[in-house]
Amino acid sequence: MFGEGRVRLLAVWLLGRLRFHFGVPAIARLRGDPDPQVRRHVAKALWRLSAWSELREMAERDPAPAVCAMAASAARPPEAFCSRMSRFVRDGVRMVEAPVRSAHARRPLILNAVPGVGCPPKTASFIRRILERIRRLVHGA
Repeated sequence: MFGEGRVRLLAVWLLGRLRFHFGVPAIARLRGDPDPQVRRHVAKALWRLSAWSELREMAERDPAPAVCAMAASAARPPEAFCSRMSRFVRDGVRMVEAPVRSAHARRPLILNAVPGVGCPPKTASFIRRILERIRRLVHGA
């Protein structure tokens, strides 16, 4: 159906990345593939496509323990963002007062790269020119 070896892995990977929900039955057919690596990719693709029932079935019936564990961990739907954020705010956030700096205090020079290696950083005027060019192209001037 999807070819052999690496082609099959690539096909499952692509179908999972495309968010094409009509592809779930095609991917689910490969749950019984003899190669455990293909079944692992099937579990990942089904998770990306939110096919929870197929993942639960795969977790119950897969012969390889690693694939079974992966499908079982992925079979739980993700928690809603608002509940994760409220739990984060409730449990893990505390206010920290920043030290007050005077207006005349010098900030230390921090370099992320070795000077003289690679491309020089873009100047503010160069970035402004690029942004102005983009604005003209978008708005047509």
